[in-house]
Amino acid sequence: EVRSAADAWARESGQETRVSITGEPAFAAEIGGAMERDMRRTSMLATVLILIMGWVMQRRLALMGGMGMMVTLVFLVTLGLGGWIYGELSIMAAGFAAILIGLVVDYGVVISQEAKHAGGDASVVRRATRAPVIWAALTTAAVFFALNLSGLPGLAQLGTLVGIGMIVGAILMLAMFLPFAAKACVKRDPGQRGGGPLPSRKLGRRLTVILALAALAVLGFRGMPGISFDPALIHPRDSKAAKVLEDIATEFPDWGINGWRMVAKADSDAGMLAKITEIRRRFDHSPELGDARLPLGWWPDEAAQGQNREALGKLAARSAELLDAADSAGYGTAALLVNRAIFRQLEGMAKSEVLVLPRHENAKRVMNLFLSRNPSGSARTRWLAHPPYPYG
Repeated sequence: EVRSAADAWARESGQETRVSITGEPAFAAEIGGAMERDMRRTSMLATVLILIMGWVMQRRLALMGGMGMMVTLVFLVTLGLGGWIYGELSIMAAGFAAILIGLVVDYGVVISQEAKHAGGDASVVRRATRAPVIWAALTTAAVFFALNLSGLPGLAQLGTLVGIGMIVGAILMLAMFLPFAAKACVKRDPGQRGGGPLPSRKLGRRLTVILALAALAVLGFRGMPGISFDPALIHPRDSKAAKVLEDIATEFPDWGINGWRMVAKADSDAGMLAKITEIRRRFDHSPELGDARLPLGWWPDEAAQGQNREALGKLAARSAELLDAADSAGYGTAALLVNRAIFRQLEGMAKSEVLVLPRHENAKRVMNLFLSRNPSGSARTRWLAHPPYPYG
């Protein structure tokens, strides 16, 4: 909606106007939208491929349709339980659909294959498949439930949803799909005509040994693969927000994150002022530390305010004279109102015996970019350190 409004405004303003959007909200919207589209496409593609492979293996439209309906039912039941537990799901957890479809359909394949030998007797199929299906569901669910130990809430949701889906899938497949498959697979070829294109047992062992030795050789030569912590990996391939940010960084080199974000804490206003003054002194006297950008001039100084009170009081006392002079010079009503408000603030600062801090919401919003102060007096400040050596 924001992009649409910006594009509409740009078209109305003329061809020379171009509106670009970047920052955390833009990145979050792009990443969330891309993941949602990817998950939807992946789930649909997985379902289509599974149905095609089911048709190739079973050659029964009814069986293929029944398996597709069961997978859809399992997905909907799991989604409902997930919504009941969490209220709303994260983008990362939305990927459970593709995983669930690929795992639950295995139960249907096992049941269908066993049904070919049962002669339409559902009890025979149930005895042959109940233990394997339940055991597979419980072990797989336990692995995914273990993701709840992760520190990422989205990954924990993903594990919970897939774990629930495995159990739901096993129950529904055994209770609903099994009787249907037992009848649909009557008079079907049980598939006892040989291994087909699969290698023999002897050749299979040889191939396994060869592949294992090749993998060990690659690991010995190249070493274990590293882990990348680059946040750009989660950005969409075609990210407009990232492109805008790159353009800004090119035009304004200091815009990027070329530095270490540091935080200083203190128990009082005077303590914070002393701390950032000491940090500034250390950087000035130690070139090997590099440089630092500190909000030293922004932190309220009680001593400086005390020295300024007398001058501010004299200025506020002449407010009527100064306002009359401004009126005589032709200043407008708006300017006079602003000046009158300023003089009132100066008068209040002159009479105050304690540290005066910004009270206007706009001023607080600007200060909160790098200063944070609690009513109790404790405070924090953010500052940027530039080391004298390259870092990554």
